[in-house]
Amino acid sequence: MERNVCFVVLSVFCTLLYITHFADSAEVTLQIHTDADGKDAWVDELRDPSYYQGGLDDEIRTSYDNYLGGQERALIQFDLSALSATFVNDATLQLYLYINTNTDGTDKTITANRITAAWVENNITWSGQPSYDNQYQSSTIVADGYVNNWISIDITDMVNFWLINPAQNYGVMLEISQGTGINEKHFASSEQPENPWQHPQLVLNASQAVPEPMSAMLLGISVIGYVVRRYAK
Repeated sequence: MERNVCFVVLSVFCTLLYITHFADSAEVTLQIHTDADGKDAWVDELRDPSYYQGGLDDEIRTSYDNYLGGQERALIQFDLSALSATFVNDATLQLYLYINTNTDGTDKTITANRITAAWVENNITWSGQPSYDNQYQSSTIVADGYVNNWISIDITDMVNFWLINPAQNYGVMLEISQGTGINEKHFASSEQPENPWQHPQLVLNASQAVPEPMSAMLLGISVIGYVVRRYAK
């Protein structure tokens, strides 16, 4: 009888450990369609300060012109306030690439940096762009000739930081590696009218809502107590 009791107790414990720590993942996709979803823009060094409408375009850009010595950067911010999770297993920024120009014919790296100050989508210039740092920095390589498809950047650490510190969610700044020629990457923005499915999106994988540890523990104690009492009779 004691062996049966021990087996049942061990089984209940393992089950509770599983449901509290190894639950299935649920995928959530956030996409920017309206101001309530987030914002995006791009800034141009060569047209600073005259160009300030990068938040109104149907595209956002990253580029580097080695001949004129200027670059463009993209800014993207998703509204995470509706999420109940405080931790995600994976967070992937996805952008639809429809122009990929590399005059030097080489692959390029696009780097995502954490923006550290507020910015206004429809009134932003190169000289007025927000500060950013390389904490939680991530990147992806875009192959020469790759176009009309999605690129993905893993920003899991950045998103988890924002979930814990929501007041510091100012979004990401994207910039391209320099290369030796003219290198441009154009992505569909949230203003793209014909194909809203191409708008910037953030794909999240988070643990599903399962009994939180304390509730699961109390349930386990009750079940174990019942089993022990039954076998003790």
